[in-house]
Amino acid sequence: MESVFNNQTVNGGTLSPQLLAVLADEDMLLLRHTLIQEGILTLERFQSVNPWVFMNRHALYTIGQRQNICMRITNRLKDVESKKDVQSGKYQLVIDSDSYSGETPADVFVSFCERMEQKYPLKFRSLLDSTCKEDGTVALSRTSWKTDEIEMMNPVAFVRKDITPQQIVAYVRWMCAMFGDTPYSVEIAEPEQKSKEVPEAPPKQMPAPDDTSKNEPSTPAAQPTVPLETVSQAEALVLKADLNGMSIDELSQGLGTTKTATKDTVAASNRLMTLCERIYHDEAFVDWEEGANRLEQILEKLLIRNDGYASAVQLYDFARMDMQIFLNDNDIDNPRMVYDLAQHLFEKVRYHGKQFVFRSKAHISTKENAVSSNLDIMRGYAVSQGGFVQEEELVRYLQGAGVKTGNLRGQMQVYSKPIFLFYAPGQFLYAPSMKMDDYWFSAVHDALDKLFEDMGDHMVLRDIQSWWYARLPALPRGKPWTALLLQSVLFHFSEKLAGAHTIGALSFQSGDTLHAMLASGDSKIQTFADAVAACLIDEEIFQRNFEAEELRQLLVRRGMIAGGELMNNMPKALSKDERFAWDADGKYVIVKV
Repeated sequence: MESVFNNQTVNGGTLSPQLLAVLADEDMLLLRHTLIQEGILTLERFQSVNPWVFMNRHALYTIGQRQNICMRITNRLKDVESKKDVQSGKYQLVIDSDSYSGETPADVFVSFCERMEQKYPLKFRSLLDSTCKEDGTVALSRTSWKTDEIEMMNPVAFVRKDITPQQIVAYVRWMCAMFGDTPYSVEIAEPEQKSKEVPEAPPKQMPAPDDTSKNEPSTPAAQPTVPLETVSQAEALVLKADLNGMSIDELSQGLGTTKTATKDTVAASNRLMTLCERIYHDEAFVDWEEGANRLEQILEKLLIRNDGYASAVQLYDFARMDMQIFLNDNDIDNPRMVYDLAQHLFEKVRYHGKQFVFRSKAHISTKENAVSSNLDIMRGYAVSQGGFVQEEELVRYLQGAGVKTGNLRGQMQVYSKPIFLFYAPGQFLYAPSMKMDDYWFSAVHDALDKLFEDMGDHMVLRDIQSWWYARLPALPRGKPWTALLLQSVLFHFSEKLAGAHTIGALSFQSGDTLHAMLASGDSKIQTFADAVAACLIDEEIFQRNFEAEELRQLLVRRGMIAGGELMNNMPKALSKDERFAWDADGKYVIVKV
């Protein structure tokens, strides 16, 4: 049998380039081989096949591997359809790995709303007639606006047909936040044939920024047009001020225009920049080109070193070391001025054709890895690590990038949002890398059902065997599931998993402290006191009088708590349950079960 896997050829059959792009991963080699043997060679033919059923029928891979491969294939097929939609004249809304398409922006938004109503029916209804905090308008109304609109059913709601793509992005971000599922990115693409051409500027008008820049930058679109004479006048006034610069008020007075018109004029010139609220002309700087080139080299090195990110603090520290003479000669003496200078060069001017993203006067990043917050930096780092993040290593990375690490877990939002899940003490798993879609939750739900069928509606969390974890969806990099990860998943997604939950001893314990028990949604075991009582009954322990430490040691031996856990805290953990009667000193307890 002829078999040339590298060329995707078997017995003369060859996969089409489009299908090969979807199945390009190394671990899909066996799937590609089998598809060729079955004569499934094109993307169109493959789209009529259920990948899971196909792999199951041909006994390809383990269950976990099939799940992982199916998720990747599904996401890539979505991307293929997204491109087709845009090319075929449809609007495309992309939210992380999910996408929605429609003939108009309103159709796209309705498609998104219908999906959210299925996922979050109660929360969705609570948003009807609510004001979007992003732009102060109502996204969905229970009553008709008496204008062109689309009516949704179940529940009845109305969406205006004149909704804009910008409003959709704002609505989607707001709604997802209300659902507790804030997306990493939200974008809407207009159909290719509907894209609008940017009209040329009229004679003697200059689009911002000035095309006469000595660095030949490309011209950003959608900037106000300013008469050439006004720009030249502003440049002359600012250059005359030399390194003293001018405030917006001083320049506005010199031009005899409003502040808004003056700001437009400054934006229209690549020769003018605003550093710490003062306006300067680039010719006023000593060795301007040398300084710009040096700043370019520093920033590029930092972006490479930090996987596409640099902080304002880090940029200033390196600039002070590598271009101190330039900074001294030009009275640049603080991080904000260096940041603003870099923003002028690589956002406004696009120096040497290079453009980076500047956000919040603190973050600089490549367009491919746009950063707007410290959380975005952590997300990017997690992706670069394959999803698994050691807390100590993250701290070192952030400190090296000049990012403050105080209240790190608060910045990571580990207790408020399912972004970083506890995997092991001091180690997190980046949730988006787990590809938690409907299929994923269904698989976890089924596995939990089987566990409760086998072991009852409650069990000690440490008693769950490794063979059961193998039933769960595969994790990134082939890593095994842990009890702590299961606990973290249930902490955020108990409602999605039929109310299954874990039971801890104290509410203020750290999230990487393993809980005592796992219980089903309809179990009578709901509190730590319930769990302790259940332990005594399940283990047929008939003793009912305990010293506090004696009871604690019993729970340690049973695996409900760790060796040093609840030391001197047993009364606090069981104080609110009348089944546990403590003496005044909290040293002895009588259990009534």
